[in-house]
Amino acid sequence: MALVHGSANPDQLVYVGVSEDLRARGIGTHFQTGKTGFSTLRRSVGALLKEALDLTAIPRSPGASRSNVLSYKFTVDGEQRLTRWMMDHLDVGFVVVPDGSETAEKAVITALEPPMNLQGWKNPQRPLLKRLRAICVAEAEQNR
Repeated sequence: MALVHGSANPDQLVYVGVSEDLRARGIGTHFQTGKTGFSTLRRSVGALLKEALDLTAIPRSPGASRSNVLSYKFTVDGEQRLTRWMMDHLDVGFVVVPDGSETAEKAVITALEPPMNLQGWKNPQRPLLKRLRAICVAEAEQNR
């Protein structure tokens, strides 16, 4: 299954991010069950695979804050299915840059055009991802 519509290369880089603590950000957030509300990558992957994995969006935390809905997560069993899919289909890699700056991140995004990055390049998948994520936000709103 291609992660992004039109993407057929299983070796394609799909996301670029910067972190001072790769273990905490990469593995500890993006690939950890229950962390969808804190990972734009998990929210996008979950939105793309919502039907295939039977995911139900819910607010990230209880409370009236709009960010709890905008930064949705999935039910516990859905979070587990999403993590399993990511562990089975995605790999994490890293490159250490001398200054660790966001300038390096922007340069890599511009050069490699990763389809899951919603900012930093004219991503043709952005409208699709935004639409699918909006469906999840609406569902999380209903599940308050």
